Amino acid sequence: MASTVFETNNALTKKAWDEKLFRESKKDMFFSLYMGEGADNIVHVKNELTKCQGDNITFGLRTQLVEAARTGNEQLEGFEEDLPTFNDSISLEQYRKAVRRKGRLTKQRAMFAIDEEHKLALQDWAATFQDQLCVDAITDAPTRVLYHVSGTFTVASAATAATAMHAANTLITPKLISQARTYAKTGGNRRFMPIKPIKIKGKEYFVLLVHEDVLNDLFNDTIMMTVNREARERDLDNPLFQSADLIYNGVLIRGYEKMPVVTTGGAGSNVNYAKCSLLGAQSLIWAWGEKEDIIMEHFDYKNEVGWAWHILAKTKKPKFNSEDFGSLGFYVACSNISGA
Repeated sequence: MASTVFETNNALTKKAWDEKLFRESKKDMFFSLYMGEGADNIVHVKNELTKCQGDNITFGLRTQLVEAARTGNEQLEGFEEDLPTFNDSISLEQYRKAVRRKGRLTKQRAMFAIDEEHKLALQDWAATFQDQLCVDAITDAPTRVLYHVSGTFTVASAATAATAMHAANTLITPKLISQARTYAKTGGNRRFMPIKPIKIKGKEYFVLLVHEDVLNDLFNDTIMMTVNREARERDLDNPLFQSADLIYNGVLIRGYEKMPVVTTGGAGSNVNYAKCSLLGAQSLIWAWGEKEDIIMEHFDYKNEVGWAWHILAKTKKPKFNSEDFGSLGFYVACSNISGA
């Protein structure tokens, strides 16, 4: 009687593991909640290069129509507005990581399933690594940074904002969050392209990513906690709401420990401050060339075994006229609970 057996090195088994790895890593990624193929997502995923050769993709971004409507009997013909579009490009990179087990005796000695733990460790690492790519891209050299000094709202370069940090007077406040939302939505009275909020059940929202130390400061703010205790909408089942730590005036605030904290703020006073980000639609572009793949390899006559993970991908902030398109920097002094 014949029986069908899939051995470890069977191609179908490998594909099943690759697909499982991709699903599990994406589920574990912090940024996966914000990723999608549509332009209304915070992280706009581009899959075109998974279907063809090439390592670079040029993508289009559309801004809002700005000209006023014609009224009454004013002539419309000849006054049509051009669709405001521009383009940016992104080039793929290859990322790889491997783990390897020594001989069969090592496998026998371990009190746990060492081969399975190797795979799980690789999966955990992959999710963390891809999140770090997103954090590095979104916080790298923001073209505009929002901050305040004793309640005075200011927009400046990253270097100027870092120098302005003051341990007591530049902490995060609900007022600053509200001001940031207004500035982002209006484009600073159209001095730059307004940031498009994401829509949830017809309402517009931005996402503010902050370090956990900043979130701790907000949890100690009386106004913020009163609003979230007494006025927060409670019937929204969207995952973005469920993951938000706080909500204030159309801004979903979420703490993430990988957001950068710097100890060199202020004019030589070594103020502890956090590089946060206010995000709208298309804050990041994520391009795939090859999605996650695992290759298993034997060594020394199959006495040793290793697993190698790799992707072809890249993420970046799109820009319009040399300005960040869908995000703003947001710098605040913060407590030092995590590093205490």
